[in-house]
Amino acid sequence: DTGGGKFDLLSSSPSPPLKKYSDLTFRKVRRHVLQLNQRWKNANSNVRQRLNSLQRVQTTVEELRRKCDQLHAHLLDIELAHVQQTQIRSLNSEQVPVEIEETKHLLSTLMSCKTSIDDIQQLSKTIENDFDIHTINHVHELNQRFDKN
Repeated sequence: DTGGGKFDLLSSSPSPPLKKYSDLTFRKVRRHVLQLNQRWKNANSNVRQRLNSLQRVQTTVEELRRKCDQLHAHLLDIELAHVQQTQIRSLNSEQVPVEIEETKHLLSTLMSCKTSIDDIQQLSKTIENDFDIHTINHVHELNQRFDKN
């Protein structure tokens, strides 16, 4: 009987303070875990946005490259046509509309390239803002704090 009484006495008195301490610790840890979880979700969202930006740039650059290849081929065709032509001594009225159309097509291709270049420049500015050095420094600071703990 006395052994059972001692056990009840010992187990009942330390329990309440220990339980309060563990509840408080659990709440703090849970709060920190939830904060970290939210930070990771935000970081994941930022990474996805950046990836989408980079993919848009890649698509635009590929489009520009395709247009430049077309322009190069067009210029080669024009050069070849001029090499094959005999020296023009008089202006042929039938050739003028053809030359004008070729020039319009060349100008259209050039302007298309300029539009793509402008798009790439705008996207690059967006990416520069997305990859702001302050954000990178903040990540390094967070990593250092995490390593210390």
